[in-house]
Amino acid sequence: GESALAESEEQVVKNIGASASSINYGNIIVDSGTTDTYLPGTLYESFSGAWKEMSGGRSYSNSPMELSHDELLGLPTVLFQLEAHTDSIDESLDPTTTVGLAGDVDAQNPRDVLVAVPASHYMEFDPKTGKYTARIYLSERSGGVLGANSMMGHDVFFDDEESRIGFAESSCDYMGVIESAEASTRY
Repeated sequence: GESALAESEEQVVKNIGASASSINYGNIIVDSGTTDTYLPGTLYESFSGAWKEMSGGRSYSNSPMELSHDELLGLPTVLFQLEAHTDSIDESLDPTTTVGLAGDVDAQNPRDVLVAVPASHYMEFDPKTGKYTARIYLSERSGGVLGANSMMGHDVFFDDEESRIGFAESSCDYMGVIESAEASTRY
C-alpha cells in the first residue's frame, strides 16, 4: 500500500528484528536534499531477507530490474518506526485508528510514528532502459539518511527550536489545495 494504514487484512508487517541501537549507531538524519535513503550495512541481511519474503521471492538489489506496473505495486512498503517525543503526545488521538501512528503494529510503543515508503517512492524508473532501481541503500558503515524518497507522501515539519521532526501522511494533492484556497477566498 501507499500508507502506513493497511488497505486489506492480507497486508502484514514484517519486523526485520534490528535493535534501535544498531539502527541508530552513528545517527540517522532526515535530509530533503538527499534524493535517496541510506541505511547501515548491518541491516542488509535482515532487510533483504524480509524484503525477499514479502516480495514473493524476489531478491533485494540496487541493480536495475524489469518490473510491470502491477509488480511494482506488489513490492513491499517499507515502514520506518520513529520514537515519539513523549513530552508532546496528543493523548486524544487513538493510535489504533490514527494513520501514521504505530498502534497495533507495536503495542508497546503505539504512539511511535510510522513513515511509510511505498515501492513507487523507493523504486526509480529509468525511461531509457525501462527498468526500476531500488533507491534504499544498505551500505553505510554507521548512521544513515532518510532522504527525499522517504519523505514523499508526507508533510514533514522541522522544528529547529525544539530539535525534533514531525511526519504526517499527505495526499500531496497540490491542485486540491489550490482549489480549496481559491474557494475560501471567493465572496
